[in-house]
Amino acid sequence: MFAILTSYYTVTTNQYYLLLLLLIWLIILFKSKRINIIKLLSIIACFSFSCFYFSHHIIVDETTESDSTYTKGVITSEITDNDSHTTFTLTEDKSNRNMLITHFKRASDPNSPIDLHTGAVCTVIGARVKPESASNPGQFDYQSYLADKEIFEQITVEDRSAISCTGSSIVDSLFQLRKNMLDKIENEISSYTNPWIRALILGDEQLDEDIIALFQRWNLSHILAISGLHVGLIIGIFYFILVKTQVLTRERARNIMILLIPLYPLLSGGAPSVWRASMMSCIVIFLMRKGIKLPATDIISMVFIAFIFINPTSINQLGFQFSFIVTTAIILSKKALSLHFRTLSILRISFISLMSVLPIQLFHFYFFNPLSIFINLIFVPYFSFFVIPMMLLMLFMTLIQSPFVPYMDLLFTHVHQIAIDGLTKMDESLFFPWVIGEFPISMLIPYYIIFFLLMKNLSNNQLVRAFCYGLLLVIVLVSISLKPYLNPEGTITMLDVGQGDSLVIELPYRKAVIMIDAAGSMTYDFEPSDKIFKQVIKPFLYSKGITTLDALVLSHEDHDHDGSAPFILEEFKVKQLVTSPYYTGSVPKVAEENSVNVQKVKAGNVFKVANHPFYVVSPEKNYATTNENSLVVLSEFGGFDWMFTGDINHEVEEDIVQSYPELTVEILKVAHHGSKTSSSEAFLTEINPMVVLISVGENNRFGHPHKEVLERMNKNGVYMHRTDEKGAIEFKFSKNRGTFMPTSP
Repeated sequence: MFAILTSYYTVTTNQYYLLLLLLIWLIILFKSKRINIIKLLSIIACFSFSCFYFSHHIIVDETTESDSTYTKGVITSEITDNDSHTTFTLTEDKSNRNMLITHFKRASDPNSPIDLHTGAVCTVIGARVKPESASNPGQFDYQSYLADKEIFEQITVEDRSAISCTGSSIVDSLFQLRKNMLDKIENEISSYTNPWIRALILGDEQLDEDIIALFQRWNLSHILAISGLHVGLIIGIFYFILVKTQVLTRERARNIMILLIPLYPLLSGGAPSVWRASMMSCIVIFLMRKGIKLPATDIISMVFIAFIFINPTSINQLGFQFSFIVTTAIILSKKALSLHFRTLSILRISFISLMSVLPIQLFHFYFFNPLSIFINLIFVPYFSFFVIPMMLLMLFMTLIQSPFVPYMDLLFTHVHQIAIDGLTKMDESLFFPWVIGEFPISMLIPYYIIFFLLMKNLSNNQLVRAFCYGLLLVIVLVSISLKPYLNPEGTITMLDVGQGDSLVIELPYRKAVIMIDAAGSMTYDFEPSDKIFKQVIKPFLYSKGITTLDALVLSHEDHDHDGSAPFILEEFKVKQLVTSPYYTGSVPKVAEENSVNVQKVKAGNVFKVANHPFYVVSPEKNYATTNENSLVVLSEFGGFDWMFTGDINHEVEEDIVQSYPELTVEILKVAHHGSKTSSSEAFLTEINPMVVLISVGENNRFGHPHKEVLERMNKNGVYMHRTDEKGAIEFKFSKNRGTFMPTSP
């Protein structure tokens, strides 16, 4: 398994030093007589074959632009259907490529579904486009997510007549059975219990977003997803019932289990962890029948190899990685878990589960909660011995129309609400996340070597050595956290927040972090939303290891400039909020409620952040409108003068030029997203910028940036960076130099 992993990452990342590490490891094993010459040659042969296999079978995106709107293929996934949309994967006949089809239902008839079945032959009329990719550092990359599922294109349709399908497959009958079970519990189980059964037994994620976020914060997400724990419990319960009730002999019960176990992944959504546990269970039962004994490491390696060669891209899926890494770590730590005190064993399992996948978790989510080890100690047994058995029993009782279901539902609701309330209270008072930032790939091998040595010494009961290696792991994590404070380069990032503004300034050596404007978003019914905060701003700050803002500067009170400010003030430590005296929004009140100092500045004032000066050049008076009252500040970074302009118009630009006739800047953040009411010819000529930054939404309804503005920029020989074309724009700078680095080429 390790040889295949090494070959995969060697081929996909061109990190050939991994081959050297593998050879060193094999030599050590051979010299210590852990493996013989036959095994050594077998592993080398396996590595060589895997390199050849992956180099020829890794699927890459070969999508080309096509004007064709007619696609014919076969549905190869389960159909997901809800009140708002229907989605499925279609494999095109002509190219054998997968594409995601989404039908958004019209408000007039949301409950009129299309007759769709897995295995059906369909024709779809609609434009084929690439999924959206991440345009900001730290942002979830939907394009990569679909690519890991071998999906490189998507078609979105609103008219039902654009999709025409006929036929089905045998697999569809299993999916229909799953749908019928979901419909039945939807109708007969309370709205509180129903989502838990759907999530924990049938793999249909319908839990409230707040619950999901709560479990994520405490590293309990593995409980909500069907995993080996769930599969093991379900198999154990059924086997116990079949044998102990003498319905079947042990031999026949095993035969039945081998036939039925592979059906469960299909009924539960087909998560990699479920397939892994199911395949391992089938192999174990088969070997028991034949009287063959194999080490657990060999069994999980067999399953891993089967997964990889059936679908090479499955290795990119987080569920696959977490499942195999945690299971392998626990198997290898069997000796360390053989303790007389069961509580201590469970604590060690919780520790191993967290630490074995910590680098991957940090690479994707940037933080972890050290106290989650102890919370897992409580919630894993609670879910194992109460919640999951109760959900399984309630599902069975519901299917056989038992009159006891309402009483079981009431019992579960009462007990589980207490448990969730307890976790919520702990979250309010004991949640202290360690935001490390993105885990560097270069530290992956050193981390796992140290972790291996830690577990080896723990298994041999050499506690002092184990403690030293544990301390070394902490030092590795601390060093990653401290890296920004040793970096002589600073960074200015203009985030791609669509039609809005948000810039983050990181001074060299992380002396201070300043955010200028914090764009928000609105729902379809024009209510404030935290979408931009959750999807762009927070992931970006976390990816940088930032939990504290030394200053939050808000130019004015438009939602596309301050809409995310309340969420930032609630979730991050902000030392000061800077606005103009004419700012009339509610954010200063929120700041005061969170004990944040509020500073109001206007033209002629200077405010400093970590002794770095910001010069205010507007507003010098109350212009009576929010845009014109925008705070305009200047500062120097990397030897270049910058101007941040908010949404000022021609009138304010003229006042600035008159008040500061000698003012010139090298880099200008263009006002009002490139509106023709700003960036006048006289203003551009006077300040004479070399580079301008335009924060603007792609294909926005305002037509920003306007043609006239672009013509003025070109006339003045100004180089432009636009977020709608290049995503987030980064400016790396040191004392007297700087370089722009767009997210997208």
